[in-house]
Amino acid sequence: MEEYQKMQKRKQRIFVFLSLCMATVIIISTIVWRRSEYIDSGQQHTIDAVRGLNGEGAVCEGDEKSLTEREKLYLKLCEMYEDVAAWLVIPNTLIDYPLMYTENATYYQDHSFDRQKDIYGTPYLDAGNAKDFSDPYTIVYGHAMNNSTMFGSLADAKTEDGFDQLSDGVLMLPNGYQCLEVVAVFTADAEISGMSKTLAETKSYDNAGLEALLEKALYRRDDTEIGSGDRLVALTTLAETEGCGAIILLLKIAPWEGF
Repeated sequence: MEEYQKMQKRKQRIFVFLSLCMATVIIISTIVWRRSEYIDSGQQHTIDAVRGLNGEGAVCEGDEKSLTEREKLYLKLCEMYEDVAAWLVIPNTLIDYPLMYTENATYYQDHSFDRQKDIYGTPYLDAGNAKDFSDPYTIVYGHAMNNSTMFGSLADAKTEDGFDQLSDGVLMLPNGYQCLEVVAVFTADAEISGMSKTLAETKSYDNAGLEALLEKALYRRDDTEIGSGDRLVALTTLAETEGCGAIILLLKIAPWEGF
């Protein structure tokens, strides 16, 4: 009887040991999987996270060399991936990305430019817009990362000083550079987001609709004139994935004259 009890206790210890080993394996596997999905989901964004934390990596205003480097990369990506539409740079921020276009409205919310699954996604044009930015009003979406990467730095424009310090952007297209002049910034509720979306869906210049939108701006550059024939770009954060109101930075496409 005593020998039987010892054997049973030995079996119980072995069972507990094996159970602990199995639980450890499951925990480690889960950690590795989640790291793969959320941390290493894109090498591009691992680099972004580092430069966002140490403040490095932004293209400074006047840095023609960095623009040339981006242009070479952009043209190379255009040859490799048909969804690449443009390259966007807002100097002195970490907004420095290829812009994607596809008729699948939300595809690049969670895919990198090379079509790999990536929860951070890549900034992309509204599916209803023209890929070449020929529409009067084009919406570009991007996640508002809290380390200032992607469109995270748009949050800085919600203060008057932050808005005043914004530099005009650069839009690289296959036929050359375009300047993106700062027009206004919005903290967008459902009404403002709807007005912006309506302007994108209207394929002709809508002065009344635009003026109605601009009246709701948080801040506006009075020296940036807008008229019939002008083309606008609305950089818009993906509020539905961040759990807060969207931020919209409205820009006007203008001829490139250098920094």
